[in-house]
Amino acid sequence: MAEIKEMIGGDLNSRIMREDIIIFVTSPKRTTTYHIDRECNFILQIHGEKELYLFDREDRQILPEEEIERFWTIDNNAPNYRPELQNRALTYRLAPGNGVHVPVNCPHWLQNGDNISVTLSVNVQFIDSIRADIYRANYYLRRLGINPNPPGQSAVRDRAKAMAYSTASAVRRAARSALKRGG
Repeated sequence: MAEIKEMIGGDLNSRIMREDIIIFVTSPKRTTTYHIDRECNFILQIHGEKELYLFDREDRQILPEEEIERFWTIDNNAPNYRPELQNRALTYRLAPGNGVHVPVNCPHWLQNGDNISVTLSVNVQFIDSIRADIYRANYYLRRLGINPNPPGQSAVRDRAKAMAYSTASAVRRAARSALKRGG
């Protein structure tokens, strides 16, 4: 992890909320279903082979705003695979010594080869609560029948939505805490 941080440079530690390393041992022909992650991943192949299919997270036909909003708010499985868009994926053939960077919210799925696969996944979850809160606010605005702008189109609206959501969440947590204490 220290080597990766050194390669990236800058004051990365102040931007990291959580980091971990996971070793995946995968059966032959096993498929990891289409999904997105909250973490930035560095996938490094140790043994065996697999194919990773990586999609453009900015393509709203592949990953609509509504799916990102549900992902950040209520449903880790919100992104829907669309087989008719498979040809838009970049295909990476992972073999021992190869690796791929998978950015936050970048749709992907994997297909293991004919043998057991061992993969190291180095994960970093950045402190990016503002963007997540904008998606969460948009989720609730959409439920009220409003068609909100996605993050990045207006800094003022983004700040207002993030502040409103974080304030509402704090009030909700305080109310729950008070109810638990009986007050």
